Amino acid sequence: MNTTQSILPGTINIFVNSLCNFACKHCYATFQDISAAKMAKLSEADAKAIIREIASEPLAEGLLARKITFVGGEPTLHPALPNLVAYAKELGLVTAVITNGLTLTPRYLEPMAGKLDWVGLSIDAVDNSNQQIGRTTRAGRYLDEAAYLQRIEWIQNIGAQLKINTVVSRINWQSDLSEFIVKANPVRWKILQVTPVEGQNDQFIKLLQIDRSTFDKFVARHSIVETLGVRTVAEPVETIRGSYAMISPDGRFFDSSSGRHQYSRPIMKVGLHRAFSEVSFDAAKYDGRDGNYNPFTGESQSLGERYSELNPNPTVNA
Repeated sequence: MNTTQSILPGTINIFVNSLCNFACKHCYATFQDISAAKMAKLSEADAKAIIREIASEPLAEGLLARKITFVGGEPTLHPALPNLVAYAKELGLVTAVITNGLTLTPRYLEPMAGKLDWVGLSIDAVDNSNQQIGRTTRAGRYLDEAAYLQRIEWIQNIGAQLKINTVVSRINWQSDLSEFIVKANPVRWKILQVTPVEGQNDQFIKLLQIDRSTFDKFVARHSIVETLGVRTVAEPVETIRGSYAMISPDGRFFDSSSGRHQYSRPIMKVGLHRAFSEVSFDAAKYDGRDGNYNPFTGESQSLGERYSELNPNPTVNA
């Protein structure tokens, strides 16, 4: 077991719950492998304790701030999410929420004005392809282009910066979202290859998987978006795995570098550093996918060499 003390990266993703109002077939965060996963969520008290530890963690030289990203499930279904965002902001963290957008309203967002720095919208399609993808409610409701653009306006109204995440699968790889992305005008657009994670998306993944060349065709089809000022980051499977620092709804670090979730012991029991040392994290991959972008502006900043100096053994395994 490697006992080298790990340095946390600039962004930590906290999966505050496993509950979701959509049923995306590619979802790699169903947490079916956690006991009573349907009810799994971080309590507000535990979440705040973990946030405090993250906020007190020294920054590697060159990092301007640490960003905490609240994800799920659907994080807006966690009743304490606005409180957690406000608490993280009070402690000096850059705050972000990744959401499917269904529950967003001006009434929900407005109290977080000045506290929520980033909103990431998960958008794989802007038409009825969402029904095939599973980005729909049990009643068949999904968001179309007009609904997404409305939510983007609400996000802009509270002063938060917009990021869009798109998962490319066999269902949507032939689509062209260029016109929509230009209309939406996010600061960043992340394009992710659909990724199999054993124990999370086994039921449908074989019907959704695409090879790297197919993924690259989707990315190439949208190259005009970057020329028009939207920072585009493409993440194939091999880049995704092992390049995220993630905390599960039951308060453990986890990674999927092996193709399935591997969990640390609970952070509340062993502490942030010990728990992080028990999972795998590849700092070179993290930097390679532009994970070290400026958390205030979204602009890229190359910190890979300095990060490697500070963390000479970037992949930590327990």
